[in-house]
Amino acid sequence: MVVLRRQSILRFTLPQAGEEDTLVNPSSPQPTSQALFSGLIDYAGMFPPASLSFDEALINFNCYQRSSHERWILGKFILLPSHLDQLVHKEDSFFSSLYKPLQLSLVIKPPFDDFVRFSAPLATLKEKLRVQSLEVLLDQSIPVEYFLSSILNLSTIFYHENRAPNIFIEVPHSPEEEKLTCQLLDGIAQHLNQGFSRVGFKLRCGGAPHLIPNPQRVASVLKECASRSIPIKFTAGLHQPFCHAASLDPSLLEHHGYFNIFFAAFLAYGRNSDQSELLTVITQKNSILPSLLDDKIEWLGHTISAIEIAHIRSTRVTSFGSCSFNEPIEEARKLLWL
Repeated sequence: MVVLRRQSILRFTLPQAGEEDTLVNPSSPQPTSQALFSGLIDYAGMFPPASLSFDEALINFNCYQRSSHERWILGKFILLPSHLDQLVHKEDSFFSSLYKPLQLSLVIKPPFDDFVRFSAPLATLKEKLRVQSLEVLLDQSIPVEYFLSSILNLSTIFYHENRAPNIFIEVPHSPEEEKLTCQLLDGIAQHLNQGFSRVGFKLRCGGAPHLIPNPQRVASVLKECASRSIPIKFTAGLHQPFCHAASLDPSLLEHHGYFNIFFAAFLAYGRNSDQSELLTVITQKNSILPSLLDDKIEWLGHTISAIEIAHIRSTRVTSFGSCSFNEPIEEARKLLWL
């Protein structure tokens, strides 16, 4: 049995687009846009529906990093651990062409027997990349507390200069999903109370019709995470800012919008809003547009300041993974947010 060793308190911080960057939007002085969009999108180009090759996605990520008008919005490059082996075989000239060391988030699924295998390529690449976060799928075959302890211990191989990656844990879609979510959130809260502040929850918002959570589940997860001060990130299906129809079939769930999700999260964490208020925000379409002012956002009778948004994003509501980096940005530009 893996025994969790007490470590020094590790502060959860928003994964930045690069520690040497100031993350200022060069095309807009608006603090509200900076607070909302800085490091917002983690690029997952190899994942469906884009399903690009490793090389194609890597080239895209490098281009986004080098764009003075976009890199401040870019978060991490999302990979599977097996892709580390491919990075090892890249020429030094490739890494020297990068804007900065690759900022990575690794998606890890059970079983975790080969976890230690990642240490070899990591040692080779230690000066060329930073594993800023791990996105881990919960193993339903073992107790939640044992799972959490094991992951915290095994994650030490990803430390860089004594800095630990943030860990986001996702509950797989199954008939036990609600029960497992409650158990996981209770377990994460216990570890946070003990000082292990780098553990958070990952909520899948789409990717396939059966994986789109209903608005009630989204509101419930936001409320439960906020009440426990659990950091959260999102993934899949958030290409558009607002809730919108998935198809012409009214029986199917609608796609969620990233602005809906994040604004609801700001209300949950910053205003302790009740679930009915969160539902109203989560299901609002673009018939009523928000006002992004210099120092605040006003929408549906709620006002959140840029300072509050920056604080919540830096500590609790971090980013979302998307197989498209351009699509969410293009829609934001159409709305004159960027």
